[in-house]
Amino acid sequence: MLKSIKSKVRENILKHELKDIELSGKNIKLIFGGLQPSFIQRYVSFKDRKSGRWIHKKIIKNCALIPISELENTSRDGQYEVSVVAFILKKRISERTRFPKWSHNKNIENENCTMSITQTIKGNILVSTTFSDYKYSITNISHNEKNVFCISGKFSVYSGVNISRCEIVLRRRDTGICSGFKGILKRKDNDLFFDVEIDTMKLQKNLCLNARWDAFIQFRNTQDITVFRALILLKDMYFGSQEDRYLLNLEVSHGNICSLYATENKSSIAFWYIDKKKFEEVYQFAKGKTQYFRKVEVDPLNEKMVVFESFLGKQYTGSPKYIYEEMLRDSRFADFKFIWSICNEKKDEIPGNPITVERGSLEYYKYLAVAKYRVNNVVFPIHHKREGTIYLQTWHGTPLKKLLFDIEFEGPETLGRENFYLESLNWDYLIAQNEFSNETFKRAFRYDREVLVEGYPVNDIFYSFDIKEREEQIKKKLGIPLDKKIILYAPTWRDNEMSGSWSHSFSLKFDIEEFYSQFGDEYVLVLRMHHLISSELNIDKRYKDFILDCSKYSDIQELYIISDILITDYSSVFFDFANSKKPILFFAYDFEVYKNEIRGFYLDMENELPGPIIRTESELYSAIKNIIAISHDYVDKYAEFYERFCSYDDGNSAKRIIDKVF
Repeated sequence: MLKSIKSKVRENILKHELKDIELSGKNIKLIFGGLQPSFIQRYVSFKDRKSGRWIHKKIIKNCALIPISELENTSRDGQYEVSVVAFILKKRISERTRFPKWSHNKNIENENCTMSITQTIKGNILVSTTFSDYKYSITNISHNEKNVFCISGKFSVYSGVNISRCEIVLRRRDTGICSGFKGILKRKDNDLFFDVEIDTMKLQKNLCLNARWDAFIQFRNTQDITVFRALILLKDMYFGSQEDRYLLNLEVSHGNICSLYATENKSSIAFWYIDKKKFEEVYQFAKGKTQYFRKVEVDPLNEKMVVFESFLGKQYTGSPKYIYEEMLRDSRFADFKFIWSICNEKKDEIPGNPITVERGSLEYYKYLAVAKYRVNNVVFPIHHKREGTIYLQTWHGTPLKKLLFDIEFEGPETLGRENFYLESLNWDYLIAQNEFSNETFKRAFRYDREVLVEGYPVNDIFYSFDIKEREEQIKKKLGIPLDKKIILYAPTWRDNEMSGSWSHSFSLKFDIEEFYSQFGDEYVLVLRMHHLISSELNIDKRYKDFILDCSKYSDIQELYIISDILITDYSSVFFDFANSKKPILFFAYDFEVYKNEIRGFYLDMENELPGPIIRTESELYSAIKNIIAISHDYVDKYAEFYERFCSYDDGNSAKRIIDKVF
């Protein structure tokens, strides 16, 4: 009882709302609301995360002033947690200040101080201050007739250092390779004015389609020592629409575009080398985002509309498909409007007569802006969610390979961390197949909201009453004789086999002729490459009755239920396939390299998998021939694996999740 009273008193005394925060003269000014009762003396507290030092100032008439000089003395590069503090019976109580609903991440400058206001993972405010003896601004961005980019600006020096040289450095994001461009300096009083020309021909050696470079400005003193270096930020530039961020777009070679643009998250300058068709698609996406924000401003939420998307709109598959089809069977949703993001050639596969839209079209963004519910298994292209929208993230597998913030080696997934994290802040629910995934996702995604550990809706198919009939229908659709057994080969992509940004090459590591000669009479080999693999497999026509490339077949679950053996490597497909309790072989020809140099694993593959690790082609053939004996050898380990990872999959996952979310 006493504890409850103390909690109520604390809640009432410390309850507050930040109305405004600004740089005011030589102070940071904070204006609060909701402070009751008024006779209680309260303080605002700034705690530096690095040093742990505190700055306390009284809140007088709902206003507090933090002297900038005290922040500079505490740290020239500080990150401050903001709290409201009171003292009750000499005991200090405090409450963190929430990030204001009216605000957004922003930078404010005043002389040699830059203040950044950002939101923490838990929704609190974080005030970062940086003090510098130097300050710059960009005054002009243009290009000349030689397709050379020209960037001009002003550089102010407060420390009396003599500056002799200016450069812009472009650093390629995926490789870290840098290219420098010298500028021309002109002095006027304490200010320097600079002009830098960036000739894209100098980047020719490192040009790779879809490569991106971040732009840095740096200045050297008379001893040729770099005294200032920073990302080039367009601090004062206002973008009325998303497409305005693409500042200059020049056709430079072979019909490709070099685009100078302002990044969405930081408004920093970046360069992008891309083919013209892809650029036009991305520019269309930007126009769609503009449409989205305009619709959000004026149109109400449709409480009975759901937008579904799976694998970036490429396929009608995954848990979004199985949730959707369960909703079709549920009379509670008879008057709901369903929207599917899907490429045009796939839309006829979808039952129930939903509205289908092309991912990235203006219509697509219109529905995203007004739909009450969103369901996806990857990410949407816009990292924004209006108040009242419910976002269900289903994800697409229990992970074997390390994910996002758990990855220790640089690669495409580490480059995508920031965008992914911004997207994850919008999730209201995340689905996990098992408790292992629950803990892994929370850590690797830095996710702190609700996880639904209910199994995967996508695996409901394994427990359907008509599974035998489905098997026959799928075999007939694929033209596979009913008397033939099926081997499904489903490898993952390799971070170190990039053929472009987010696209990867792959080649079979076994001889097709030998595979055919040994197993062609008994089996059909079905190939299912990962959707990030860009290279198409060239299969000789004489194997057309033995090998089927089903990489573009929409629903891999249907391939699971017709298959008698799964061959994979490090793909998460085997966690789902284990629901079938059929044999799994791990053809990991590059096991040591992948484990130690590419990605790393969550499981001890040599001791925890429900099947053997196979490193050579001859071992693979031997394992297939002796699959009954291998199944017998792994019966106990398979049972343990099934209990740990598949026990929540029971055929009713979609129903349970629908009841909780919608």
